[in-house]
Amino acid sequence: NNQKKGHVSLRIMPRRVYEIHLKGGGLPWDGSYNLNFVFKGSDFALVQIDPNEKEVKIVKLPQEVYLKVPGGFGNWQLKAVYPLGGDKLLESSFSNLFDIPIDGIVEVDSKSLSSKEFLGLIKNPLHLTSFFTEGKNDFSLQELLRLYFILKDVRFDKFLEYDLSSMGFLRSEIAEDGSPKLIVDSESLDGFVGNYLVDKKIASGNKEVSIFNTTGVPGLGQKASRLISHLGLNSIQISTITDSPLEESVIYVKDQENDESLKRLKTVFRLCKSEKDCAIITHPDVRSSRGPIVVLLGKDFEQ
Repeated sequence: NNQKKGHVSLRIMPRRVYEIHLKGGGLPWDGSYNLNFVFKGSDFALVQIDPNEKEVKIVKLPQEVYLKVPGGFGNWQLKAVYPLGGDKLLESSFSNLFDIPIDGIVEVDSKSLSSKEFLGLIKNPLHLTSFFTEGKNDFSLQELLRLYFILKDVRFDKFLEYDLSSMGFLRSEIAEDGSPKLIVDSESLDGFVGNYLVDKKIASGNKEVSIFNTTGVPGLGQKASRLISHLGLNSIQISTITDSPLEESVIYVKDQENDESLKRLKTVFRLCKSEKDCAIITHPDVRSSRGPIVVLLGKDFEQ
């Protein structure tokens, strides 16, 4: 895809090196919707920054838990995913687990620093300065300052921590070799994400989405529906189109109002602007779709 990549390497204090990779669908993050990223340090965590509620949510996962790794890799322990395929594979594995878009990763070369401690550090203006003076990145000063000022306004009691190990979302099953295997209960996790990680501002818009699976891969529409609902949108139609397969997933918007819903969707799917750009929008099923926003799934969504 055409996502913008950022890479910052900065040293904030002796023996602590921070590697920050953020991305966006060719658009700068304007602070109007939730930002989700993976933290890799002394713990693994999903970190969500909610600029509207002024909250930071940290969801910790044990290193021993098994995840379904995209790309045909099968199931691997969380601690093995990064060595297997680096930050991109770790991001996509988190996205696959939580069914939410992942906007980047923070890697900390310090086994003693936790996700919560890192967030506390970057609230300090002196540490934020390191983003610009010691790192190389392709992000604007405006984007990084926006992140800082949002974090600066988060009250201490709005840093909310959740640990999947103690929440009853993990269970043990027996692997093929007879050894115990720790896995995530997907149904319980889905309920948690739907209740706690949905973007409330997007949800308040009550936008409806139709989903078409053009790939012929079973279950892909349902997976997209979970991601759509976890963003705060209402999935009202899941259908298939068998005669016009797409390589790349796209969105088609009948109402071109550029609100938070569309901004967020454009970081996940490419926007189809015209019939010349995407002939599939002339398909009779698309034209008669019920939702004002149409998601057309291509083979890339299967990855």
